Amino acid sequence: MNLKKLFKIIAIACTAVVFVMCFLFFIHDDLMETANHSYMLLTDIEAGRFFDFYLDVEAHNNDLYYINSANYNILVYLFFALWQLPLQVLSFVFRFTLREQILWMWSKVLPCVFYLLCALEVKNISVIVSNDLNEGRKNAIVFLVSPVAFFSAFIMGQYVTICLFFMLLFIRLMEEDIGAKAIIVGGIAICLNLMTFFVIIPYLLLKTEAINKSFIANLLLLFTPFLVTKLLFLGKEGHSKFASEMIRRIMTPLVVGNVEIPVFPCILTVLCCVSLLMTDERNIHYGIRISLLSLAALFLLIEWHPQWIILLIAIISINMECNERVKALWPVLSVMLSIGFYLYSFCRFPGQLENNLLNDSFSFVSLIDFPEQGMLFSEMLTIIDSDIPVRMIAKALFSAVLVSLIFFSWPGKQIISSTKTQNIANYRVCYAVITFFAAIISYTVCIFMPFIFAR
Repeated sequence: MNLKKLFKIIAIACTAVVFVMCFLFFIHDDLMETANHSYMLLTDIEAGRFFDFYLDVEAHNNDLYYINSANYNILVYLFFALWQLPLQVLSFVFRFTLREQILWMWSKVLPCVFYLLCALEVKNISVIVSNDLNEGRKNAIVFLVSPVAFFSAFIMGQYVTICLFFMLLFIRLMEEDIGAKAIIVGGIAICLNLMTFFVIIPYLLLKTEAINKSFIANLLLLFTPFLVTKLLFLGKEGHSKFASEMIRRIMTPLVVGNVEIPVFPCILTVLCCVSLLMTDERNIHYGIRISLLSLAALFLLIEWHPQWIILLIAIISINMECNERVKALWPVLSVMLSIGFYLYSFCRFPGQLENNLLNDSFSFVSLIDFPEQGMLFSEMLTIIDSDIPVRMIAKALFSAVLVSLIFFSWPGKQIISSTKTQNIANYRVCYAVITFFAAIISYTVCIFMPFIFAR
């Protein structure tokens, strides 16, 4: 066995161990609440109170753990409820009480499975772009071991992987045929998360020859799932506010003197116009580039949550096949993006992304007694921030990567030698794996910071 093959086996084994351990030992409050809300949905369906679901969650007449109301579209809860159905059937058949911890861990399997399915779609779309199966596989691996994408799926267990899968499936189906199936899939993605709207609409316009009856019909079909799910619970959504909060953030203007300019809607409008006016180059390369522009502008201009970053990472992974320069630069840019992302997230959400994510339902983790007076990593950053603007530096790093990706993704003169580009690109999977393990080790140190700086 040669050294290269041995390294590959060790890397796969170590990566698998990290995936399993992070799945078992971490859990986020949002997943706990979503899992419990979804279990309540099953109970309401059984009791014939489906349309009172949001009001019943808000009433909180049960012992289930949750602090917030059910803020997501009903499709999110239906996905989790269907996934939880076997557990409910087993508890009924064998007459046992279903513990919340079991419900949470079973629910966490769903976004993790969709994370793997997203990698498969990244591979499929990359193959369409490059006509090279090997390159598609490499891009899928780069996506899988991206520290920030992995954080969203296997540490936080966020449902964003579900909407990402449908967004990627929409892109692939659009390349095969602009049919009803592709449009409905896009509609489901928008229902699950409104962020996907900013990829789906420009992509649909790119594939549209003209604003005609067919386009209007597709547009109506695209928004049908969202409108139906909203109308079903009209007046019964309680304090559900996710959609309205998202719209508020998107419309937040940039104030220049006495003038307020809603920058992101303006950029989105320009991208939609460019997509519609393209006539000779309606290929997947430009579709991916416009998707990258749209999501990059979104993360540059609005207030975002850590779990959303996985949408951008998937498009970046596919975009590598559209431009060799991005493929060559990504090993460096991914390190900068990861550092900026983690530091900014720690500063923006202090005490919410550290040892509080450890899953104490497992005996090994429950034995860890964190010092009450220990200093959290985010607290240390706050102290440093008084002298060195950590949050601003982190935001600058993150933003610089996105601007670089925008600049180097668009067709233009090759500014580095093709030989150098190819050499770096060939080893991008190796660089990605090294970055992944470096990020995991760094995050572990951050979690155990209370032990290191116990007061």
